[in-house]
Amino acid sequence: MRLVGPRAASAAPLLLAAAAAALVTTVSLTAFVLYAYLLPQAGVRQAVADAPPLERSVLLISGSGSSGEDFTARDRAARELFADDLAGVPLTVYGGGAGISQRLPDDLPGVDAGPEGAYALVGFLEGLEEHAELVTGAWPQAVDEDEPAQVALPREVAEDLGLSVGERVEIVDEVRDLDRPVVVTGVWEARNPSQAYWALLGGISTGTGQVWGPFVVHPDEYLARYQRLGTLEWVAVADPADLARAGMPQVAAAVADLQDRLQRQRDQPDSPLDDATRVRTGLDGLAERLTVATVVNRSGLVLPAALLGVIAAYGLVLVARLLAAHRRGENALLRARGASRRQLVRLAASEAVLALGPAALAGAPAGTWLVRVADANAGGRSLGLAADLAPYGWAGPPLAWLVAVVAAAGCAVALATPAAGRGRTWVAEQQERSRPGRAAVVQRAGVDVALVVVAGLAWWQLRQYGQAVTPRSLGGLGVDPLLVAAPVLAVLAATAVALRLLPLATRLGVRLAGRRDAFSGLLGMWQADRRPHAGPVLLLVLAVATSVLAPTVAATWQQSQKDQAAHAVGADLRLEGNDPRLDPQVRQLADMPQVDGLAAVHRTVTALPDGRRVPVLAIDSDRAAQVVRLRQDLAPDGAAALFGVLHEGRPQVAGIPLPEDARRL
Repeated sequence: MRLVGPRAASAAPLLLAAAAAALVTTVSLTAFVLYAYLLPQAGVRQAVADAPPLERSVLLISGSGSSGEDFTARDRAARELFADDLAGVPLTVYGGGAGISQRLPDDLPGVDAGPEGAYALVGFLEGLEEHAELVTGAWPQAVDEDEPAQVALPREVAEDLGLSVGERVEIVDEVRDLDRPVVVTGVWEARNPSQAYWALLGGISTGTGQVWGPFVVHPDEYLARYQRLGTLEWVAVADPADLARAGMPQVAAAVADLQDRLQRQRDQPDSPLDDATRVRTGLDGLAERLTVATVVNRSGLVLPAALLGVIAAYGLVLVARLLAAHRRGENALLRARGASRRQLVRLAASEAVLALGPAALAGAPAGTWLVRVADANAGGRSLGLAADLAPYGWAGPPLAWLVAVVAAAGCAVALATPAAGRGRTWVAEQQERSRPGRAAVVQRAGVDVALVVVAGLAWWQLRQYGQAVTPRSLGGLGVDPLLVAAPVLAVLAATAVALRLLPLATRLGVRLAGRRDAFSGLLGMWQADRRPHAGPVLLLVLAVATSVLAPTVAATWQQSQKDQAAHAVGADLRLEGNDPRLDPQVRQLADMPQVDGLAAVHRTVTALPDGRRVPVLAIDSDRAAQVVRLRQDLAPDGAAALFGVLHEGRPQVAGIPLPEDARRL
């Protein structure tokens, strides 16, 4: 081992180059693997946080019963149902309840009652003080039976109805045919309207379906006045970060298990939850979509990681070959003096550890720092990766250390491997250096031809499937390694073909140089023909091919995102909702000069005779061609011809034209 220091000092420039290459490789791979691991999880967390309240929570709806005992029993059963968590994620449960058929007076400002009347959603909300801020007045309290109930209104509802603190509203209970006047004691505003808590009682309703609310009363008032034929609701809310860590497939399975447990509980003879109790949630659908998106995103990250690994590994192999060539004569002399192959490998491994130790130690902190910098420079598109890494400090998470150590170990193996070659005498080493072969080892073994064949097969498979994400035999989606590696194989195959053509190019260069009088050019071409320099050429071709492939993949990804957005929205702009007050907004859109077309669309689900449920989409075929966004390959003859088929099949319906201002028949 005393030879390691002097031996390393004799080849210090090459070892420094190897150390620099290993450091860059280790830091790059560590940062990329760490980023690829954190990015899907952070994306899922952000998608769950941005989803509508009902898509990231579980809502349990039940009848309210007829007594306080019924209410207590159902509340206990509901909370026991949610007590088992969701895929190991703790749930926070809030309860609420609402009465039915509480008709508002027709003369309230902002109320267009019509023949069916306008109604107030009167009920209670558990935890309202935590999620809403009192703008004015006070929270409602329980009062005597002969006094009007106290209510607190959302600010939007109070403004629409022209109500303020202290005003009395004459509400009629159509269930019992009684007057149920209320007094406004407070006006509140939601601290964060996007919280999943607002899935309770449908959130804030300002005229949706001619219903305004919620008119929040004290829970005791609800039991005393509004419980009959009312509904009880419980919303179970989980932290988006916890759901992302648990895994969306597990969350979807937990939702299905929750529904099964509810069914078993309802089937029990003494269960307080009757057959009308049901679960409403979009969490399972959201989990399914995010599971697919996660698989697709991770498949997209495999390609750059593979290209980075191939280029970095081959660059280090070139440095190792240079070092081996520098040590060839020295190793031959050591063999002549009795050194065994094991001893030479031990010397090379010691040098590798000495040169690549800094890469193993600095890889994790430097890679973690790079991820933090990338997330900080993302601006408004940051997913909070820096916050995810904050608990680990400057050293980085265990995953970063694992990747850094493995990458550095791989670099050390690549650096020490040439010393393990078959031993030769000093004379044989000199003969090999003076008479190098024209063909590389991979060419002599036919590996390049096999690589081209495999790349062609991968390209054909990719053309057949269209993507690297394919269905698995056991269900779900998976990443096909061959399809993911297809671009990398194509780059390597192109490089192998270039190496095959290199000797032909050098021979042609020798012939062309021989026809001229420039002796230096001829001498250079002779040298290039004798020493093809396949290694640098291979690295150059890899770098050029990667630089061409990278913008191609980026452009394809951007076009895919645009196509997905166009498919999800269906048009340049889409308004959703059943709020009748959207009609003025729609008319305003139609009058804008930038709007070329406008069409109403109705989506529903219907049952076929065999029991299957299928989606139904209704659209005006005359206007659809001006509104719907379709790719050219989806409608080769144009949107007009496609929707013209629907127009031709439209039945002739007899009817009486009505004036635009008609309100009743």
